[in-house]
Amino acid sequence: MPDSDRSWGTNPWSKYRSDIYAVVVLGTVNNIGEYAFYWCQDLLLAVIETGVEKIGTGAFLDCESLESVIIEEGLTKIENASTTAK
Repeated sequence: MPDSDRSWGTNPWSKYRSDIYAVVVLGTVNNIGEYAFYWCQDLLLAVIETGVEKIGTGAFLDCESLESVIIEEGLTKIENASTTAK
């Protein structure tokens, strides 16, 4: 999953941000890029499957509704400020 930035519209799903409530990152994805789900304010759940090795900076930043992140085995690196603490 490529890096993004905080600019609106840099990911293919950015126009659907208000419709995203859950994300499952499949184990075939090695890295969650920087700011990948930035400002998905209605996101409640993220599941990161075995095989994902890294969560980039700000990947879940400003996901204000995020209640649960399930991380399966294999994750080796979480960059700074990957999420907003409640």
